[in-house]
Amino acid sequence: MLYRHLKELSLLLLLSCTIIVHSFSTPAKSFADTSRALKKAEYRFFAIKNVNIIPMTLENKIIENATVVIKGNKILSINKPIPDNAKIINGKGKWLIPGLIDMHVHDLADVNFGLTFPTKGANTFTNTQDFMLLYIANGVTTVFELSARPEHIGERNEIIKGNVIGLRMALAFLIDGGEGSGNIANTPADGRRSVRIAKSQGYEFIKVYSHLNIVTFEAIIDEASKQGMKVVGHIPNAFKGKIEDAFLPNYDMVAHAEEYAKQTDDFSNQDAKRFAQLAKKNKTWLTQL
Repeated sequence: MLYRHLKELSLLLLLSCTIIVHSFSTPAKSFADTSRALKKAEYRFFAIKNVNIIPMTLENKIIENATVVIKGNKILSINKPIPDNAKIINGKGKWLIPGLIDMHVHDLADVNFGLTFPTKGANTFTNTQDFMLLYIANGVTTVFELSARPEHIGERNEIIKGNVIGLRMALAFLIDGGEGSGNIANTPADGRRSVRIAKSQGYEFIKVYSHLNIVTFEAIIDEASKQGMKVVGHIPNAFKGKIEDAFLPNYDMVAHAEEYAKQTDDFSNQDAKRFAQLAKKNKTWLTQL
C-alpha cells in the first residue's frame, strides 16, 4: 500500500521537483519575493527548455535536452509544443529529477522547554521559512514527520495558505506506553481513544513506540484500521522473543533498522533473514537504515 502511494507521489512530483536551474544561495526573503512575483504575474504555463531529466523509472534512461511544460502544479507534457503564453525557463546544462521524499523526519517547530503556566505558550521559536528552504534547496518536496505536534499542523497550514514556501507534510501522531509524558496509553481502551483523538485532530498516521504493551499495541493497530489510518513506528520491547506476533495487518512500516536488532541476541544472518521474511509477508516496509 505504501509503495502505491509513493509511486503516485513520484509521478505527481516530476514538477514539484528539484529544478537545479539556479543556485539557492539566494536569501530566503529574496526567494519568497521571487515566488510571489511569479504568482502575481499569473503565468498559466511554465516551460523548462534544454533540461536533462532523470525520471527514475525502471528503464533508467536519461531524457536529454528536454522541454517540460507545467500547468499549475502538474506536468503537462515532455517534448511537446510550448503554449504561446508560457513563462520560459532556460535549463541548459541543468538537471530535473522527481521531488525527493524523506520518509523519517523530526522537524523543528515552536516549543516550550521548561516550566509553564496556563497562559504561557512556546519559549523557543523557529523560522518556518528558513527551515523549509533547506528541504526545497536540496530537492525534498515531501516529508513524513514521525513525531508530529499541533505546531507541525500549523506549519503545514502556513505552507498550504501560501505564507511559507514549503513542501508536502504527512504527520504521524506518536503513542507510547509506560510512565513517560506525551501521548501515553497503557490499556486497549486508552490506545483506541488516542487513535480517535489523532484522527479528529487531523493526523494521517499513527506512530507506535517502544514501551507499549502487547494488548494496547494490538488495539491501536485495530482502531487505526477502522479509522483509515496507517500505523508505523517502533517494535515494542514487549515483543522480544516473539517478534512474529508484532506483524499484524495495518502495521505498515518499521521506523528504524535497529528495531530488528533489539529483537536478537546474536545478530546472525539467520535472524536477519527471518525478520526480512516476516516483514515481507506482512507487507511491512522499513525506513531509516
